[in-house]
Amino acid sequence: MSGPHLTHATRPVAELLRFDCTLCGGCCEGVRVPLYNEDEVARARAAARDLGLDVDPVDEGSLRMSGGQCVFLGADGRCSIHGQLGMERKPIPCRQFPLIALAAKNEHGEDETRVGIDPAAYGAFASWKQGSTLPDTQVVAASTPAPGGQDQLERALVRMCEDDDATVTGLLSVITREPAPRGELPPDFAARWASRVSEVRLAGFVELDGPGPVLKRGLGPVAQASAAWTDSPPAWPGLPDELDRWAVEALRRSLWLRLSANIPNVSVAALFVLGGAVAAAWTDPRPGPFVAALTAWLRALRFELFWKSLAVDQATLMWLATGQGPGPTR
Repeated sequence: MSGPHLTHATRPVAELLRFDCTLCGGCCEGVRVPLYNEDEVARARAAARDLGLDVDPVDEGSLRMSGGQCVFLGADGRCSIHGQLGMERKPIPCRQFPLIALAAKNEHGEDETRVGIDPAAYGAFASWKQGSTLPDTQVVAASTPAPGGQDQLERALVRMCEDDDATVTGLLSVITREPAPRGELPPDFAARWASRVSEVRLAGFVELDGPGPVLKRGLGPVAQASAAWTDSPPAWPGLPDELDRWAVEALRRSLWLRLSANIPNVSVAALFVLGGAVAAAWTDPRPGPFVAALTAWLRALRFELFWKSLAVDQATLMWLATGQGPGPTR
């Protein structure tokens, strides 16, 4: 499917799509790239032969990962297909990245193509306002259903994010239904979240091969800091307006482009994204460390192992979101 360059926003405002690559190689780590059809599979295998790779680059319909990195990622942090064979030989999602294109239905049941910049691309924050404008082009859109079929809730949360006054703390108050003074975290949620994040021992996840080195560097400080959050949450440091707005923007894009669609509930996906912003701010609210941690967290949420360690079961989700129930049983 092809379509115009729409943005992640639902409001009828022209928003430029901007991005500058950091050349860090991190976007080729920690996320399995789907191959859309058999032609794409054949092209990937042909590229591997032409590059002299001695491994099948296809694993269950996606590009194979090794040590958390795409098998086509070179030691220089660059894509070997792009560098040696040309961009046109790359799989469709890689050619389009950081654009994410989603085939969906609008509120009237009509087909629409949603296009936006992946907020978990490592250059997304730095490019958000002042980056290079991406050229208008046709896109190929994949179809991903809304988590739990909750299209209306998804749209409502996206519109909340589009409010100019939306903040991390304010959205958390709405989702958890816990009133809090403006600019402050809902205190009961903060206590539950700190306890839960400390209990899941993020250091164990960071030590796995799957996440990849760049994700590990971003999430590592959170894993280290969270070990001390067992008894009480850290003081909320507040976030500079630009970082607060970016966290809300990251949530908006995550929902609108269904980047956390493996989490089977829209509200829970939103809670986990905002919770990542909270954990990053508790760890270090300065722009560089905060953005690195939040970006790594967003990518980690695409690992079922990661978000299920936070959720465990339905009772834990209920407890995290509302405070009701006994809390995690393991």
